[in-house]
Amino acid sequence: MFLRDYKMNKRQNIFIGIFTISLFFSSMLCAQESILFSQISTKDGLPQNTARSIVVDNMGFLWVGTLDGLVRYDGTRFITYKPEPGRPKNITDQRIRSIHEDKDGFLWIKTYDNSFNCYNPKLERFIEFSYEENTVPLLFTNYLETQKGEVWLWGDSGCVKIEKNTEGVPVIAFHSASNSSKLSEDKVNFVFADSLNNVWIGSDLGLNRIDSSGHTDEFYNQENLGVFRKAMQLNSIVYFMSDDVICRYDLKKHLFLEAFKSSERCSLRDIAQLNKDNL
Repeated sequence: MFLRDYKMNKRQNIFIGIFTISLFFSSMLCAQESILFSQISTKDGLPQNTARSIVVDNMGFLWVGTLDGLVRYDGTRFITYKPEPGRPKNITDQRIRSIHEDKDGFLWIKTYDNSFNCYNPKLERFIEFSYEENTVPLLFTNYLETQKGEVWLWGDSGCVKIEKNTEGVPVIAFHSASNSSKLSEDKVNFVFADSLNNVWIGSDLGLNRIDSSGHTDEFYNQENLGVFRKAMQLNSIVYFMSDDVICRYDLKKHLFLEAFKSSERCSLRDIAQLNKDNL
């Protein structure tokens, strides 16, 4: 009698345990399924329904890049930024490609006219840049923010480095078009920052390195190694890919190692990291 009651109680306990676990996982699934979606469109205030980029800034505003303006949304109200003739310090094109926010909260907006615009969220206006007393449009196609907070923009017309001044406002600190900072070639294919804060610039005619002090060096500008397309760091080695070779720079030894050469039938186009030890 005791043994039968014990078995029955054991079965009941097992059943109650399984039922409790089932309820727990069912409640988790129900919680996961209770996600609410809402749609924002021209009916609500968007100037256009094609959204190319969406960013939530560090103040909680939603920024939407459309083909008819840059939009800021606070949950109830829309503000749309478009070019306005005769108004300085304004966005240059209403067709937005992408939006980036740097670590200090400035927004970098790339438009379809292949230029960047920088928005100051504190002053709620766009910044007009100058270099060597001349107004400089940011006619570039690529964006990078380094660990130091520097913003690099580059493309077919060269590159610029933008830093924050003592007042925390972005200013151009380096421009490749300047006579004092010439690169191997005007066209820039990539900008890469390694772990030692060296900035590497690749072009069709070689490599340039700008160290943390601002000194510029040239490499492989006479070897005719093809177009330098990309750079990547794995452990303490930086790899530079061109059409025919992969050059290697050792950050610990501060020198270039023997390059990897591709076969005659192989033309290199890209490089990617497989794991912590292999590319």
